Amino acid sequence: MTENVIAGSGDGKIAAINLADVEIQVSELSLEHYQLTKIRGTGTLFVSIGAEPKIRIIDEAVIMAKGEFVIEGQGHKTVALP
Repeated sequence: MTENVIAGSGDGKIAAINLADVEIQVSELSLEHYQLTKIRGTGTLFVSIGAEPKIRIIDEAVIMAKGEFVIEGQGHKTVALP
């Protein structure tokens, strides 16, 4: 898997930059105040949404949502441990 740099922007978009060929892929997330956590070795990103009690699961290869799960409380920050 090629290493990507993942970045969010204030206008509800997420971008993946492929470091091998500098290809940039942008996707609309339509989210307010979110945090990204890259789950190493899985090709998956977790996106927590500040205003919603859920985590969206994003496929890093295509920068598209592939699912979500509900959490208790308010979604804000996530942590991934090795």
